[in-house]
Amino acid sequence: TAQGAKPQPQVILDAQWADTDWTLAKALRTSRFWVLLVGVFFLLVGLYAVMMHQVSHTIDVGFSKLTAAAAFGLLGFMGGVGKAGWGFLSDRIGREMALTLGLLSTSFGVIFLLLLKDPSQLWMLYVYTALFGLGYGSIAPVLAALTADLFQGRNLGSIYGFIVTAAGLGGALGPPLAGYMYDVTGTYQLAFAISLLHIAFSCISIWV
Repeated sequence: TAQGAKPQPQVILDAQWADTDWTLAKALRTSRFWVLLVGVFFLLVGLYAVMMHQVSHTIDVGFSKLTAAAAFGLLGFMGGVGKAGWGFLSDRIGREMALTLGLLSTSFGVIFLLLLKDPSQLWMLYVYTALFGLGYGSIAPVLAALTADLFQGRNLGSIYGFIVTAAGLGGALGPPLAGYMYDVTGTYQLAFAISLLHIAFSCISIWV
């Protein structure tokens, strides 16, 4: 610390929780575990509903396949940038706040995708890929750190593995649901709007 500065005391809100050597069986008996798991499940439902249909939506509004591919290359790059930066940021502003900012970025990206109407709005497509990719990059590092904060101990791997499995199920469910909505309505507007609700719900669950 700087000369003359006093180290800040660590604040433990739930000493009994913090002293627990967590196992998967113990975690399964807590509401915090299930709120986190359900939030992650719905988050991946929403995210993958968008990610697996973003190219089809872009082509539907008139962009070429080459333009769509170039734009979504940026999404992957921004996701990599996010993974490198969000974990670092969460150590300084907290897991919940970092993930909230990441999901806000993702949500604003989806809003730009919803507003995309024709190829004259190329700039809007790139704003979507930048915001969505940057926000998407927050999920893996911050959720892993958040789970480790909640359920510290030698069995963290099995606990986090259970949560990741739920996330995978959500990711598998999102694309066919969005596809079904497209078949019924002829557009991705409803599917992407519902994805925004899923993202908002998951953000709330993190704070809970």
